[in-house]
Amino acid sequence: MRGNATGYGTKSRSKPRLTNKLKLVVHHGDIDADQPAIDDEDEKNKVSSTAGVDAEDSHEHHLQAVLSAASLRASGQPRASGSSAYIPTPDAAGHAPDWERYYVANRWEEPEGYVRFSDTVEETQVGAIAAGCTYYMDEVDAEWLSKNNAELTDAARASSPSRGPPRSAKARGKEPESPSVAITEDEFELVMGILERITDERHPCLHADVSKFPTLTDFEPVFSNRLPISFFPDYRVPDSVPPPAQLLRMFRVIYPHWRERRLERDGRRIIPQINSDETNEGDPYVCFRRRDAKPVRKTRRSDTGSVDRMQSLFNNIRQLQHIAQSVVRREQLKHNRALEERQIMNCRMNLAEVKRKFPTTPFGSRDDDEVLVDKIVKRPKLEGTK
Repeated sequence: MRGNATGYGTKSRSKPRLTNKLKLVVHHGDIDADQPAIDDEDEKNKVSSTAGVDAEDSHEHHLQAVLSAASLRASGQPRASGSSAYIPTPDAAGHAPDWERYYVANRWEEPEGYVRFSDTVEETQVGAIAAGCTYYMDEVDAEWLSKNNAELTDAARASSPSRGPPRSAKARGKEPESPSVAITEDEFELVMGILERITDERHPCLHADVSKFPTLTDFEPVFSNRLPISFFPDYRVPDSVPPPAQLLRMFRVIYPHWRERRLERDGRRIIPQINSDETNEGDPYVCFRRRDAKPVRKTRRSDTGSVDRMQSLFNNIRQLQHIAQSVVRREQLKHNRALEERQIMNCRMNLAEVKRKFPTTPFGSRDDDEVLVDKIVKRPKLEGTK
């Protein structure tokens, strides 16, 4: 039986309750298992809508194919031969062929060794620099370092005893050059990190004016002495740090390379840093952008009220503590003042006794009587008072 089988008018928008008096729709023939429920009385329900799908995803190819197939089934038209339309999804039921290698049976271990400390990444590294200035060399630095060490090796071979002693720079009338030194990767990263740290502290706006680039002599006092512990995250100079004399020689060799790389970055750090400046809202390179404040849901209003009350109570107790400390300081000042006034009174009594015994002494003048009494301090009149 077809037709007006639902038992309610076509203009009705709400379906009645399913009872034994309600006439149901009878479908003849084969019916697909995934066929959606179609209401013959409402034309809007004959085609499945894209409700719940984002506007930019509503025109997706597979989604439109599924909706078209559903529309054909609703209109009673025969489907085209071939595979039915579907939305492809990743296979979550598959198994890796070698999963036993990664998930070995009976391999559970107590995780006590994983939660023994809460150090930061910098604190767990050897030779790391604080304030995020730890330097990691790249292929450009590796090429420069290998070239520097190779030149040092060639110079050592050239100055071997079989070739005779080299002519000194003093004999040629030139200033003696600083001897080269072999530099390891860890020592190179240490010197580069210290240069980055000092430059960021002393010249934070170097990228705005490159003409104020620090010179070699600006860094020599730092490398000629023992490095301060504030340069390291655990406030301890690692044992692997070379002595100041050797570190100064390394710095003089590395400085030209560091200067060249820093100038290539227009005065900024060699390793790009995360941009967290939110002044320009249209900048797409801002990381960790702040979210707008959203209204609190009704289910969390009670929690928010409890937090606000606890915060208010904490502020009141903290203010009370501040008042109590102020009262204690006031009473201590009063006590100290009373002790000083008592000492002054004893001194005045001794002076008066001396004046009675020796009235002809210089202490007997009337001008000295002013020290026996307190002077009356006149308070300045406030403006607007008569």
